Amino acid sequence: MNNTYRLASLDALRGIAALGVVLYHFTSLFAIKFSYPELSAIFPSPSSHIGRYGVELFFIISGFVISMSIENSNNVYRFFVSRFSRLFPTFWAAVFISSIFIWVFNGQFDLVVFLKNLTMTPNFFGAKNIDGSYWTLTYELFFYIAIATLFYFFKTIPTRLMVVIGIGVSLLTVLVSMFDVYLGYKVKALLLIPHIHLFLAGFLFYKLWNSNNLKPTHIWIIYLVLFVLVLVQWLLAESDYSRHNFTSSIMVTAFFLIMILVTKEKLSFLSHPILIYLGTISYSLYLIHQEVGYIFINQLINITGSYWLSMPLSLAGVILIADLMYRYIESPSNKIVKRYLMLFQKNKVEKNVRNTRNT
Repeated sequence: MNNTYRLASLDALRGIAALGVVLYHFTSLFAIKFSYPELSAIFPSPSSHIGRYGVELFFIISGFVISMSIENSNNVYRFFVSRFSRLFPTFWAAVFISSIFIWVFNGQFDLVVFLKNLTMTPNFFGAKNIDGSYWTLTYELFFYIAIATLFYFFKTIPTRLMVVIGIGVSLLTVLVSMFDVYLGYKVKALLLIPHIHLFLAGFLFYKLWNSNNLKPTHIWIIYLVLFVLVLVQWLLAESDYSRHNFTSSIMVTAFFLIMILVTKEKLSFLSHPILIYLGTISYSLYLIHQEVGYIFINQLINITGSYWLSMPLSLAGVILIADLMYRYIESPSNKIVKRYLMLFQKNKVEKNVRNTRNT
């Protein structure tokens, strides 16, 4: 297994997923949200726009990367530090920047909503996401918490237990969708419904990639479980549950096949500098693109009178902001926050040692 290859191929896939989500928001969703019927007649409907399902690819990649991250961590605190420093400083900056844009151009600002958004789980406190894209971060956060909890109790991530829990909740999701059972938002988010099968798939793809110690029988069992997870996706689509439909199921099936190629290191052709670049800034781009991008497009339409000129200019604008965020916020804050949190833990341990010696 080649770690450099893994990072390059997954960064490329992140770049593709991020660009797909941005284009979905800037085309089909923009046309409906701001009432442009002439554009709606050109673009696919939101549910059939393939860019929309870049989110599903993000969830799969998260399952893969977090599984590797937790295995490389010596303890839960180190995992917490790596995730917190990676996610929250950049997220807080994006919430602040988006709020400034919304306040200046739309005249809307609510301090309480702003503060609740900083938790990454505003819906749990009765507030809406400042940016519509942020809904996925709640699922990411609870997945990290679930993984950290398992690691805390078992000192590793037990594959069998992960599969049992993941398949169990996935089948529960299918039953809920088939019988139209109401589950509140908080319950669904805590149980990762209806996306747990994607996170579990990412975990299993990591096991396939890191399969040196796996017996052939175990590898085939993993493939069987992945097949079951694809069936879960199609069963949810049959019930038209949440984001699950024919297009999403085609895309998720394709993502599974692509990730199998990742595990076999067969996607080196994706390692194009542009895709790697987009993958590198993908987190900042995802966080900043939607509401700020809408403001860019609408303001430019007012100036130029042309959506077809305004949209690509706005795309370039949000990529530029994402690039600056990555260079001056995401990358440095990740290193600085990680260093200080680890130093805090080191000082705490040393203090405890000194106190023990003095007693």
